[in-house]
Amino acid sequence: MAKLILKFKETTLQEIALTQSPITIGRDPDNDVVIDNLAISRYHAKIFQGDGQYVIEDLNSGNGTFVNEKQVTKDLLRDRDEILVGKHTLVFVSEEKPLTEERQERVTSLAEETVLVNPKALAERMARRAGQQ
Repeated sequence: MAKLILKFKETTLQEIALTQSPITIGRDPDNDVVIDNLAISRYHAKIFQGDGQYVIEDLNSGNGTFVNEKQVTKDLLRDRDEILVGKHTLVFVSEEKPLTEERQERVTSLAEETVLVNPKALAERMARRAGQQ
């Protein structure tokens, strides 16, 4: 599931799962993401999903909405895009990888690791197994 990470400078303030569409951002308490800062308009921007993609739209805010340092009125969001509203940053994180891919990467990683084997311990273990069969 996609999410937003709300940051002020380098401090993470909140993580917001994008479970509904649209998500509104602004200073007014009616918003889904409320940022209490005078540099942010009462209704600053919104993020909505369409055709499996997320789009951010500025709601005629006083200070504008920026994606990766470029002012936008409407823009398609990509993984790790940084949205600047006022003095706060929202990092957009797209859908996470399916667990099967993560497991495959871990298995591949483990297969590439060097394994040191004690020959004497290995011989003893093999002898025990042979005796159990």
